[in-house]
Amino acid sequence: MPISDIYTGTGSATVTSASATPVASLVTGSAVRAFVLGVRIGIGATSIGSGSVLFQLVRVSNAASITLATTGGAAPNDPNGPTSTETFLYAGGTAYGVSPTSSGVVLWQQELPNTTGSSWEEFPPLGYEYVINTSNGVALFVTASGAASQTYTLEMVWSH
Repeated sequence: MPISDIYTGTGSATVTSASATPVASLVTGSAVRAFVLGVRIGIGATSIGSGSVLFQLVRVSNAASITLATTGGAAPNDPNGPTSTETFLYAGGTAYGVSPTSSGVVLWQQELPNTTGSSWEEFPPLGYEYVINTSNGVALFVTASGAASQTYTLEMVWSH
């Protein structure tokens, strides 16, 4: 793990489509690199009870132009840490102004059963963090097997 400050962005998003939908993204706002150290995902209450949900962390091709009405808190794990140079955005009931566009490069994916309470966390081995910069942010996409409205919880942990 890089020796630096660590930040956590947390949010939730409701998805009503069965197609791949961006629910969170992380982009840098300056000419620095950031390192995604971990991803946590979870499925809220669902009435579907069958099928599966695919979560994918992908590189985006439009990192500099992603917009959202609200941004998530980039809370430093050290309460005296500096403000994060990255922006964590999540679609918590708000549509993206400019949605993340997948570059087709999948950094990580996990399929979970479409049942209430399913969850997973992924922390890559030290030295294998997912690196981002101003030209290649990342986004978390959700693809559900059912089209009913579902809420997902999500969290990204990063450093710079």
